[in-house]
Amino acid sequence: MRAELVLLGRRVDMSRRARRRALVVWIYAVLAALLVGTWFVDHWRTTGTFIFWAAMLACWQFLGGYYSHGLVKPFTG
Repeated sequence: MRAELVLLGRRVDMSRRARRRALVVWIYAVLAALLVGTWFVDHWRTTGTFIFWAAMLACWQFLGGYYSHGLVKPFTG
């Protein structure tokens, strides 16, 4: 696991478990707000794909795993 994350050009120390949990809660809160907001716009008729791509971007940028960004190093097999 990587111990720091770069957010808007600032390095944030993510070695503490509480910060990692806060990051996950923050990501879920933003996605929930997007779900509610786009439901009122058009009941997810055209904005449903926007929610999917927002979730993919959050996973790619912050969490990592299969990608080179994020806290989890890429899986190499």
